[in-house]
Amino acid sequence: MKGISPLIAAVILIAFVIAVVGIASTFFTGFTSEQKAKVSNTASQVMDCSLAWFEIDKDVVNVGSTVSVIVENKGQSALTGLKIVVYNESGAFELDASPSSLEIGDVRLLQASYSGEPVLDKIKVTSTGCPGVEDSLDFTYSYQEDAENYLNTGSGNPVNEFWMDGNWSTSAYPDLIGEQYYQINYTKFAGSKGAYWDIKDDEVHLNVTIPEDCWTYDSDWLFFKLVGGEDEVIEYYCHNSTGYELLRQTSDWQYDFIYEEAVWWNVVE
Repeated sequence: MKGISPLIAAVILIAFVIAVVGIASTFFTGFTSEQKAKVSNTASQVMDCSLAWFEIDKDVVNVGSTVSVIVENKGQSALTGLKIVVYNESGAFELDASPSSLEIGDVRLLQASYSGEPVLDKIKVTSTGCPGVEDSLDFTYSYQEDAENYLNTGSGNPVNEFWMDGNWSTSAYPDLIGEQYYQINYTKFAGSKGAYWDIKDDEVHLNVTIPEDCWTYDSDWLFFKLVGGEDEVIEYYCHNSTGYELLRQTSDWQYDFIYEEAVWWNVVE
C-alpha cells in the first residue's frame, strides 16, 4: 500500500495546527475574560470598601439576653453581613446581627441574641461584606467599696463596722434571723452596663454576676439584701421584678461571718 504523499500530509498537519490554535484561542480568551471579570469585581469591592466605615454609639449599649448597639453608617458604601462579636472572660463569641445590613447614612439599632456572661470586656461590630471594616467598644471596671446606705429591717443586733470598714481581713457576725435582713443599696455608676457583687465570708471570696433581671429592675439603683444569724447560713440576694433572687448561700452554718462587700461596675470606656 502506498503512503500518504508529502503534499497531503502537509495539508493535514496545517489543518490540525489551525484547529489547535483555534481551540486554544477560544479557551484562553474565555479564561482571560473570566479572570478580568474577577479582578474587576475584586477591585470594585476593594474600592467600595475603602470608602466604608461606621461608628458605634457608646452611650446606647445594652447587654442582657439581647445585646443591642446603635450603629451609624458614615461611609460611602452599603454594609452587609453585619456581626456583633462579644468578648467576656470565656472568650470571643460571634453573633448574627439583626438587621444584617446598613445602607449609606443609616442609623440603626443592631441586636443579637446572647446567653453568655453579661459582664463584658469588649463588643465589636464587623461586616463580612467588607472584611476589616469594624468598630468596637472596650469595657473597664470601676470599684465601689461602700453602698449609699445600709438598712437593718429587723430587730436583730446591728452588724458591727468590721464588714464595712474596707478591711477584707476583719469580719462581722450578721445577727439577723428569719424575715430580718440588711438591705444594701447602690446607685448605679454612670455609664455602667452590668456589675459584679464582690463578697467575702468565712467560706469564699468571689465576684457574683448580677443577673439581668436584677440589673434592669431599677434604672438608677441596685438593691441587695443579706440574711444571716445564729445557726443560720448566710444568704445573698438581689432584687428583681418579682422579689428577691438568691445569688449565693454558704454551705454550712459554721460559715456565718461576713468580711466585706463591694461592687465592680462594668463601664463602657
